[in-house]
Amino acid sequence: MYVVLSAGSYTVKFQTAVWSGSTGNGLRMNDTRVAALNFPDKQRNSWDSTVSCPSGTETTVLNQNFTVPATRKLAVGSIKKYVAVVTVYMWNNYGRRNAVKNAGEPNESSPDGSWFNWRIYVNDTQKDWTERRNDRGTSDGSLGSGVGAYGQLRLVLDPSTTYNLKVKAYNGISAAYNGRAVVEIMLCPWIMTDEDYEPVSLDFPQGSTLYVTIEPLHDNTATKYVRVGKQRFVSFGDSTDYYKALSGTGILEFNYTFETVEVVKS
Repeated sequence: MYVVLSAGSYTVKFQTAVWSGSTGNGLRMNDTRVAALNFPDKQRNSWDSTVSCPSGTETTVLNQNFTVPATRKLAVGSIKKYVAVVTVYMWNNYGRRNAVKNAGEPNESSPDGSWFNWRIYVNDTQKDWTERRNDRGTSDGSLGSGVGAYGQLRLVLDPSTTYNLKVKAYNGISAAYNGRAVVEIMLCPWIMTDEDYEPVSLDFPQGSTLYVTIEPLHDNTATKYVRVGKQRFVSFGDSTDYYKALSGTGILEFNYTFETVEVVKS
């Protein structure tokens, strides 16, 4: 999870809960990192909305517009795309019955259909979550423990463009209950996602060398890709589509020198 904060001192707390049919069971947190990063060209948007959701209907719990920052001229060109990391916390005052749904998935029916079913929309098109966690399984459990589901959506967006974000909940419980959505959006072109995109439009003199460093922030297992060029009308693979390409894990160091092309009079 990424949160944009002003300069200062902060305390990070983790709330945990476990429900068990017997005593002596514990809960453990592994591989937890807290770090401060200072990237340029970042923006934060955050909202918190609570709405009464009638039984048997889908209700818009949160409806907000946000505008992506403008492009910026760099030494190598201009920013072409921004990455948006949208983190959503979803809750209802009935208890631990929150299911986070992708496009085309039906509402939760097990064990008895008494669930809040949450969906996310960008410009009125439902999106599949990049990450999601329901706040409980389908087995019996304590409704009051660990209330709240989680979802994260990562998008590649255009600069200076306004987008609409909606979080909706279908209430499958037999009475009206409040639904709450807490949304945190981080916009930054320098935190990469798992989608192919062009973060920068290259624009610099011939004969110059481009240097790129890509470094993992928390996971060293994902394969990263760097390519210079553009996919052809019919793709025959990276070796013919691009001037140069590199992939691998860990820290990637990439460079490419653009040749000087003489202009010939005709």
